[in-house]
Amino acid sequence: TTTKNKIQNISFGFYNSLIVFIFLVIFFSRILYFSQNFIIDKFPGSAFYLNYFFESIRNIFEIIRDLLIIY
Repeated sequence: TTTKNKIQNISFGFYNSLIVFIFLVIFFSRILYFSQNFIIDKFPGSAFYLNYFFESIRNIFEIIRDLLIIY
């Protein structure tokens, strides 16, 4: 009867944490993408950094796509 009364500890897990992290990164990058013009209007010096960030994201997706197409 003592085993029936034990409370099971359920952890979030590595893969669930990874999925949530990827979702949050995509969510914040999309918010940044849609508010890019507003940010550049308020902080003109940030245009270079925002363009560099989105260019890097495009390059990463291109590399992944090329790796998947080759194999």
